[in-house]
Amino acid sequence: MPESPIAGGGSAFALPPRERVVIWLCVIGVTALAWAYLVRIGQGMAPPMQAGAMTADMGMAMDAPWALREVASLFWMWAVMMVGMMAPSATPVLLLFAGLQARRTEGRVPFAVSLFALGYAIVWIGFCAGAALAQWALHDTAVMSAPMTAASGRVGGAILCAAGAYQLCRSRASASRVAAVPSASW
Repeated sequence: MPESPIAGGGSAFALPPRERVVIWLCVIGVTALAWAYLVRIGQGMAPPMQAGAMTADMGMAMDAPWALREVASLFWMWAVMMVGMMAPSATPVLLLFAGLQARRTEGRVPFAVSLFALGYAIVWIGFCAGAALAQWALHDTAVMSAPMTAASGRVGGAILCAAGAYQLCRSRASASRVAAVPSASW
């Protein structure tokens, strides 16, 4: 089995050291900026998160329908949080793709690697837009309470059951196997 491109072994997927360092620095930089932003926002919240103060700090009213400004703020929060959490987990696949591209182009890592990373970001941003729109709909239909929890026990129970069913379904298990070893599916 070939060595990991992350470790930089002598495999066909190995990247030149310069490219590996550039990719790691980009991922670390983007992740650090995202987490710095989230820490900054978190410092403005009271330790026992008071719903009214928290949403007011974010510029969001909980007792009135949200306007586009509030939804944009919510989308931004989702996007920054997603980048902070997902960039590190995408690094192995990004390094693997860069190693494959370096092999195909005789050691050069082409612009395709940047496009591959941009594709990841576009998918994440699409998810963030969906999450923000779903949260907006839940807020406006009063399914979500002021502290951003399910407004009724039945709704909370339904969400818990849906999450549990997803964890047990076959499509999730097969997707997890492919995600664990992406090069095996190529």
